[in-house]
Amino acid sequence: MTDDLDISLDQSSRITRRIAYGSYRLAHDNQPIGEEVWGIFGLLNGGYRLMTDIDQEWPVPNQQWARLDVDAQWNPQRLWVQVDVEGYRRTATYLPSEDVMDIEIVEARLQRDEEKAGSKHSSKARLNGRRLQTQFRADKGKVVARKQLACAPATHLDFGSALFNFVVLQRVRLMPGTPMAFGSIVLTLPSLEPLELQQEYRYERDEPVRGDPGRPLARRYLITEQDEYRVETAFWTDERGIVLAQQLDVNGAPHSCDLLQYTWTD
Repeated sequence: MTDDLDISLDQSSRITRRIAYGSYRLAHDNQPIGEEVWGIFGLLNGGYRLMTDIDQEWPVPNQQWARLDVDAQWNPQRLWVQVDVEGYRRTATYLPSEDVMDIEIVEARLQRDEEKAGSKHSSKARLNGRRLQTQFRADKGKVVARKQLACAPATHLDFGSALFNFVVLQRVRLMPGTPMAFGSIVLTLPSLEPLELQQEYRYERDEPVRGDPGRPLARRYLITEQDEYRVETAFWTDERGIVLAQQLDVNGAPHSCDLLQYTWTD
């Protein structure tokens, strides 16, 4: 089920156009910890593909890659995620059908690739949707989890990237002050194991990002996870639904991302 992050797959889902691409600055406790680059693509079958690369130093140095395929109504069709951290690579594939989610997680040990070790590839230069070159290669992996979860067709697949909130806003058109709750499967890091919970999205109001009067109006949203911790995430978007900034508390410290730049080409 797992495969490399290649943008040219079978004929039915081949990418036909690039819709948007951009990058985020990531911070924890008001200190920079890394960067994320992302792209949104149109597919030959009428759906969309969202791809993101995350390179960060907190809580330990790690790299993350995700590719989400959705249909023309922005419902999830397939999620592929890979995480390199502390000498290991975990790769997970989530495949939804009408009432179940098929999940496979593979783990492999990383080995240093001496051919690539001499150069550092900048994520800023990589905005075309292809995976970053890394300084490591993986040994043959082994399956560490294979399971099925019961789920509804409207279940949201959530990964730790602001790009996944763009998908929600394409699926549901929220009016100010009107919340919407639905079931979500969150991929936990670094295990990539699924966490099932209820999430509520609320379009709160129009305001400058983080209330800064020097910035133009944006749309402020709040996500509340309906579990014992009731984690809340605030984010601000433009009129297209591109996240301009996002923040939440992690272990008592602010964790945030801010848009560095993006281009809408479609």
